Amino acid sequence: MPNTPIWNLPYPALSEPPNVPADIEALADATDTALSTVAASLRDELAEVAGSADGSHVWSGSRTVGDTVGSYFNITNFAEVRSAGIATLTGGTTITLNRAGKWALTVVCGVNAPSAGVEKCQIAWPGGPFVGGALASAVPSAGGFGGAGVVSFGPAWTGWVTAAQAAAGFTVQVGRDSAGGDQAAHPTVVYAEYLGAGFTP
Repeated sequence: MPNTPIWNLPYPALSEPPNVPADIEALADATDTALSTVAASLRDELAEVAGSADGSHVWSGSRTVGDTVGSYFNITNFAEVRSAGIATLTGGTTITLNRAGKWALTVVCGVNAPSAGVEKCQIAWPGGPFVGGALASAVPSAGGFGGAGVVSFGPAWTGWVTAAQAAAGFTVQVGRDSAGGDQAAHPTVVYAEYLGAGFTP
């Protein structure tokens, strides 16, 4: 008896003698097995994303940016705020996701509002899903921010990550696109949320 290519559901060939009860029973049993597989996978996926530490990760750190145009520095002192699950931090610098699937990444950097120059905060992910290996957000620090205080900015991305990309790891960098006087440490927080692998039979 032949089977369908994906779910392996049986069906009678034209050359076989008809046996409707047996054929329907075989198809019903195979369908029951396939649906059980789908249901178990979805239960595991939803529990992992919504109910466990695997789903959400947070790191925080800071870096002082000098007045050198075009220089971007890895934040080297990240510490785990919440990261008991699948994503890991190495050396306070490199964040590795460790699992293929859909991820939401958000980086929030802070900069002194009244300072001059254009500050940039970026996710640098060699071989990753970003064009040129980086996803950046820039803010003109002297452009229209009145008074003192810290302006928050940074890149955010949601998309699919392959196994190779998940294993490669990414860094977060801060720097300048134009000269300015901000010498304060940039507080930075990284959020990585695992949204699931999806289901592929």
